[in-house]
Amino acid sequence: MRGCISKRKNGTYAYTIEMGKHPETGKRRQKMKAGFTSRKEAEAALAHALSKLGRGNYIEQTKETVQEYFTKFLAMKRPNLRPGTVKVYKWLINYHIIPKLGQIPLVMLTPRHLIGMYETLRVEKQLSPQTVNHVTRLYMTDSLQPFGMNRYIVTLPHSSNRQKYQKPR
Repeated sequence: MRGCISKRKNGTYAYTIEMGKHPETGKRRQKMKAGFTSRKEAEAALAHALSKLGRGNYIEQTKETVQEYFTKFLAMKRPNLRPGTVKVYKWLINYHIIPKLGQIPLVMLTPRHLIGMYETLRVEKQLSPQTVNHVTRLYMTDSLQPFGMNRYIVTLPHSSNRQKYQKPR
């Protein structure tokens, strides 16, 4: 992975990173970021981006929302899942994940969003800890982790000290 810095016509600086070849087409991919006022600023940003890319933490900016991502995820996973599992995944995605997080762009998603969703499920919707853990497992391991989206994974404070759930009377 390499990068270079260039000066633009308007006097600002930009960096370009070689992102490797596209997995499907085999074509060369580059990522350019411009608008730096000094060369030093552009060099620092380039070094930061290259280190993130080298560690595997770099996520390309897309406009894809959580809803679009999970819709594609379910369509892609469906051939490898049993019908009962598909039914449960649809239920978890359509009734718990999408209403709370569906409109958020995937790259803007933070651990705070996830914790807020889990707390809503536990407190407001009064779901059992087991159901919340199903949502957590679907969200964290089945959908995001295999696709390199580890940045969105958060450990939940309530998952370590499980208590027996009692429904309010």
